[in-house]
Amino acid sequence: MRAHQLSLRALFLVAAAALSATAPARAGVLVPGQSTGGEPYRLTDPNAAEFQGNTLETVTLPIDIATTGEDGQPRFVSGMFTHKVVRESASGNLAFHYQVDGTQQNEIVDFDDFFVTAFGDFGTDVFSDQSGGSVDAGAIRSPDGNEIHFIGAEEPFDGYFIVRTDATDYEDGGTARILARFQTGVPSQSQDQFQTFETFQPAADDGPGPTPIPLPPALWAGLSTMGVFGAIRVLRRRRW
Repeated sequence: MRAHQLSLRALFLVAAAALSATAPARAGVLVPGQSTGGEPYRLTDPNAAEFQGNTLETVTLPIDIATTGEDGQPRFVSGMFTHKVVRESASGNLAFHYQVDGTQQNEIVDFDDFFVTAFGDFGTDVFSDQSGGSVDAGAIRSPDGNEIHFIGAEEPFDGYFIVRTDATDYEDGGTARILARFQTGVPSQSQDQFQTFETFQPAADDGPGPTPIPLPPALWAGLSTMGVFGAIRVLRRRRW
């Protein structure tokens, strides 16, 4: 009996090893209310094969975040924000890509936080290229599942983020929010400014509409005959 149990255990370990060797890597799976971080979560290459597929839509918008410092001098960061929807070749599911490029800025501006919505009850698998800087890079999903909060790397003001989902359809209605933290020169003091963008979001796939059921030709003939008899009855009533 013991030898039989050992052989079953050995078979299980061999099968598990084979699956782990062939299954694609998926790091940073987030369920509502969960957080993730660490080295496996980070995106090393957004052009990796597992992220590739057919790009359905791409939108690029200007980043323009500005404020006035305590010294009365303007502080700003500008650049481009790109978001796109990709139908991944391996699964047929949709992934939402976000790229932040802060090309110009004055003074010190940290890129600490990036927020995206609206993911609701969809399954999500998140990736980021943020190294963490002086903070722990990671992502947090709100308890209702709607918002994903990426914790950035402070400097430089750029980043690439991917939210892979189990959705097969999408629509407008999501948002992306970038936090720029302008340093004031005073320790432990900063000025936070946000810019919000409208983005794509996963949508429930309702499938095709109801298909009319074709009636047999004999039934169509019967209905036509009934229509003729009905018309004759109406004419008879009018004569009387």
